[in-house]
Amino acid sequence: MSDIADLQEAVETARAAYARASEQHARSRKHALSLIHIVEGQLRDKRIELSQNDIQRERMARECGQLRQMLHALVMAVEVGAAGTPGTGPTAIEVRPNGVTPLAPVAVGEPKEPAAARDPKPRREPAQAEAAKAGAGAEELRAGLKRMLKKKRVQADGTEAPAPVE
Repeated sequence: MSDIADLQEAVETARAAYARASEQHARSRKHALSLIHIVEGQLRDKRIELSQNDIQRERMARECGQLRQMLHALVMAVEVGAAGTPGTGPTAIEVRPNGVTPLAPVAVGEPKEPAAARDPKPRREPAQAEAAKAGAGAEELRAGLKRMLKKKRVQADGTEAPAPVE
């Protein structure tokens, strides 16, 4: 009978080991599933973040293109304005006999017009008039650029954009 008792004891020991292994397997499976859910959540969050970054990158690329166009328009306006201003062209550089060129712009007097064509009101000096005209034009251009940028931001975001900081 000792053989049968030994076999029964071995079977009970095996059943207990099997039960412990089953419990450990269930805990390991539960732990693995929780880790999988955590990793899937993090992956989902990263994908959302990447899609938002792509949208923001595309919006910034559009704004960069628009800003380049506005800057080009501004440069062209400044160049056209500078070309129309007396004393800024390449022929207006004064060369002195000793080969030295002055750093200040060449002084240009008032154009010689017949007395009948002149205004009876006192006029500003040409440099002051040009500076005031260029300043007013630059302010108008700047305000227009700000309005256009704000309008583009509103169209891109679908919400009211904050005013640009000056």
